[in-house]
Amino acid sequence: MDPPRPWSVGRLSATHGLLWLVALMAVVSGSALWWTLQQARQLAHPDQQADLWYVASVNNELARLQLLARQILSGEATADELQTRLDVLASVLDSTEQLPRLKQHLHTRLPETAAVLAEVDTAATSWSQLLGPQPALGSERTAREIVRRGEGLQQRLRQAVADVHVASSDDNDIKRQQLQQ
Repeated sequence: MDPPRPWSVGRLSATHGLLWLVALMAVVSGSALWWTLQQARQLAHPDQQADLWYVASVNNELARLQLLARQILSGEATADELQTRLDVLASVLDSTEQLPRLKQHLHTRLPETAAVLAEVDTAATSWSQLLGPQPALGSERTAREIVRRGEGLQQRLRQAVADVHVASSDDNDIKRQQLQQ
C-alpha cells in the first residue's frame, strides 16, 4: 500500500475551487468598484450641466444688454459699448457650435428652450444689423428696439433656465438612483 499523502486529490481540488472562488470574487468586486467610480466621476464632471450654464449665460448677457440699452437712452453709455455688448452676446450664443452635443441635447430634450435661444440669436443678429457699420448713428434706435423686444425674450429665457434646471436635476436623480442600485 502507498503511504498516505499529506495532500489528497479531494483536498487539492477543494483548495483550487476556493482559490478560484476568491479570485472570481476579487474580479467582480474590482469591476463593481471601477464602475461605481466611473459613475461618480461622471456625476462630478464639470461640464455635466453645460446646458444649464449655457442658457444661464445667454440670459445674463441679454440682461446686461438691456441694461446698457437703457443707459444709452438716458445718455449714460456709448454706442461702442453697445456694439461690444452685442458682440459678447453673439459670442455666447455661438458657443453651441463648439459643443454640438449640447446643441443636440437642447433640440431633442428641450425644444422650447432651443426655440427661445434661436429667437434670441435672430434678435441679436437683427440688432447688430440695425446698429450698422457706424454705431454712433444707429445706437439710440437700436437701444429702443432692444428695450422693446428684450423684455419678452428675457422672460422666456428665465423660464428656459428653470426648465433646463429641472431637466438637469431629473437627469442627475436618475443617474444617482442607478449608481445607488
